[in-house]
Amino acid sequence: MKIEHYVIVFFLAASVLFLVSAYRIQTLEAMDNRTEEYNRNIDQATDDAMNDMIKVTDSFTKDINLDECADGFFNSLFSSFGLVNSPTGQKELAMYIPVMLVTDIDGFYVMHHSGNSAGSVSAMQWTEKMPYYYSGLIDDPHDPSAAYKFILNYRMGDEVSLALTYRGQTKYYDGKYKYLASLYPGDSMISGFCEAASVSGKIFDPKHFDEIRLSAMAYQVSKKMNFYVNEHNAIARSYGISYNFELPESSTDSFARAIDSISLLVIFQGYPYGVGTDDVYSRFSVSGSRLFKVDRYVIEKAPDGVSYYHRPGCSHIVDSSKTYATKKKCAEHGAYPCQYCNP
Repeated sequence: MKIEHYVIVFFLAASVLFLVSAYRIQTLEAMDNRTEEYNRNIDQATDDAMNDMIKVTDSFTKDINLDECADGFFNSLFSSFGLVNSPTGQKELAMYIPVMLVTDIDGFYVMHHSGNSAGSVSAMQWTEKMPYYYSGLIDDPHDPSAAYKFILNYRMGDEVSLALTYRGQTKYYDGKYKYLASLYPGDSMISGFCEAASVSGKIFDPKHFDEIRLSAMAYQVSKKMNFYVNEHNAIARSYGISYNFELPESSTDSFARAIDSISLLVIFQGYPYGVGTDDVYSRFSVSGSRLFKVDRYVIEKAPDGVSYYHRPGCSHIVDSSKTYATKKKCAEHGAYPCQYCNP
């Protein structure tokens, strides 16, 4: 072969390599651009849904409207993806959202896909509120044959609800965890439980309360989210989507953020870029409410024997250990509004 032929072959090979390299660069640039666009779309839809979900009824109270949340999210999402007039496109896009999570003060909701037995119809629906709880048994240190059965429901903050069963009797308690025994003086069941809990290890140590609370809350959220994500895989396959939906390890950090305040977390996963690549787009988006306040009202018994509830910081509060999240809760405990701070 003449040297001219080698030059031609080299030139052709170099040209092919250049074109392949240029194509790859263009593909990566297109993916980067779409990633930025999708990030904006998802985050904007999450923020819009959060704004629509929270309705402030007064300076302290707010209601969560799940239907408004879902409508706000999908209306924004479909608009940004140009699918306002495409029911088919909307249905396809929604299949890449296996779950949505709303965290409330004392529990959480999961929006998930639910298909019929034939797999031909799928709709997204909210679960009932599920509590953040930890349950188990603690042996009575004074009686090896007896044990305290408990269900500890956590909230955002250090207030808890405790269902306690001992020797066939069940009682319910509310208040800050470390003050439970002092809030119910003379109650042998709660005092016995607190004594047993104090010697049972770190999990009931008030010094580690926040650590254990957040861990228990995140565990409950993760368990339910995993269940519905796995359930979604079967539904997605019936619609021709082969992507395997799952919660990545990084989801733990997202859950920790979501349970820090009233929040909406959206998982968008496995969406094809469609620019000459098999890569897919995935995103965790969290939007939190800055309106949330923990321990809104303090209940205290006045010298006249009547219990009043106060705003935090009221000058007439002596002991701030007994706090509740709503006026309704305060009223249920027989408390009247303070005439000085006017909660």
